[in-house]
Amino acid sequence: VGALGAAVGARIFEFLVNYSQFKWSFEKLVFFNVYPGFDFYGALVGLFIAVGLLARVKKLNVLATLDLLAAPLVFAQGVISLWRYLTAEFTFAIVWLFYALGFLVIFWVLKRLAKRKRHDGFFICFYLISYSILEIILFWWRADVLFIKNIPYQLVVPLVIFQGTLIMWYLLSERNFMRD
Repeated sequence: VGALGAAVGARIFEFLVNYSQFKWSFEKLVFFNVYPGFDFYGALVGLFIAVGLLARVKKLNVLATLDLLAAPLVFAQGVISLWRYLTAEFTFAIVWLFYALGFLVIFWVLKRLAKRKRHDGFFICFYLISYSILEIILFWWRADVLFIKNIPYQLVVPLVIFQGTLIMWYLLSERNFMRD
């Protein structure tokens, strides 16, 4: 269910973000084998929506279910980044190596933090924040930056995810703002 939601979300976001390439054609949206492209941020949104709906239907805790996805998701990103490093042109390969190393570090920290029970939503929030930080750091070396009306999409979205997740993480921890 999560993979299906991620695929649908990734395709829809790619269609919306690259509207000039797709020219709002329904045919170009549906036939992804002819008109390729999937957006990772859309995949995250689709994954979270699909897993959230499934958890609600099965009467599971949505945040606890999403916490289970954090480590496998970052591990898969590390493997994909390593593959892109091995198949990329030499000029841009080093960026994918840094991504793979960053994901390895995030995965290691997640596994170390899993030894102690945390509040629901802790691991998915940690993943989103650390992923956003990695994206912001490595943004400056990326060659495939997409601009939407002179706004760097691959920089703005991680900043928004970082800020929103930081607030959500704080609220989920049930801390008192006045006391802190």
